[in-house]
Amino acid sequence: MPKFIAVHKLSASNEEQAKKIIGQTAKQIPKDFTWKLTTCDVVKQKFTCEWEAPNQERLEEAFRTQGLSTESIRPAK
Repeated sequence: MPKFIAVHKLSASNEEQAKKIIGQTAKQIPKDFTWKLTTCDVVKQKFTCEWEAPNQERLEEAFRTQGLSTESIRPAK
């Protein structure tokens, strides 16, 4: 399955809030997607996630459905 890197604006002021947001997001993603990894930068208020998904359009749609803003999504190498 194709892999993608998504960069999101993080609306959390500490690590605990970031973990909560990430956990909620991962639970709401469609069953045919796989969350692989997330890195957080609380200072810059961004998090970067690696996903496996059928295609980029479906991943973008899943984030929109959740109301999760995405700065960029690109194929992972």
